[in-house]
Amino acid sequence: MHNEAKLKQALSDLLSEENFLPEGGTIGFGLLHKYPVSKSSGGLKQVLSCLKGSDAMIRRVCEFLGLELTPKVIYHEKYGDVLILVDGFVELEYVDSGLAELMCEEKSSHKGFIINSCGLEENGGGEFESPYLSFEESKSRRQSAFRSQDVWWLTRRTEVNRERSEYVAYGNEPSVSYAYADVVLVCSVGGHANRQGI
Repeated sequence: MHNEAKLKQALSDLLSEENFLPEGGTIGFGLLHKYPVSKSSGGLKQVLSCLKGSDAMIRRVCEFLGLELTPKVIYHEKYGDVLILVDGFVELEYVDSGLAELMCEEKSSHKGFIINSCGLEENGGGEFESPYLSFEESKSRRQSAFRSQDVWWLTRRTEVNRERSEYVAYGNEPSVSYAYADVVLVCSVGGHANRQGI
């Protein structure tokens, strides 16, 4: 309980800072424990009901502060540093370009977002998504072509609940490729003016 009180105070203090997400945004937490994860539609929601240890503590603290946690999936392509946040697992059969194009273009039905990772470096903050472009070029291109979203990581992302998906990738020739998907918890926070009661 001592750790829970410290976390509650630390998160409350962070949210009360004027410079932290002044217009609102998304905060994220990696999971430290393994859970039964279903790839079926709506299967992620069961994760919230079986959180344990420090993961359950994060949920209790967020609930106390009026924050609603939601489990999401982050996809990593085998090649490249693109991180893609989606509501659930995506059925990958064949991909004729990249996962970002499949999931994050405005016309895409998957409604994914390329993540602009923020926060402490040890939690995954400060990463940028294209190994081929400078940070500014990468950010500019993502903003014009893809949906993107800043996520402030307050705890380290982990691979504890990782799923691997194989798919047929089309380039010059069809080949088998794969993507990794990790389960994380995220929540939206309002702008500073709306957080005065926290």
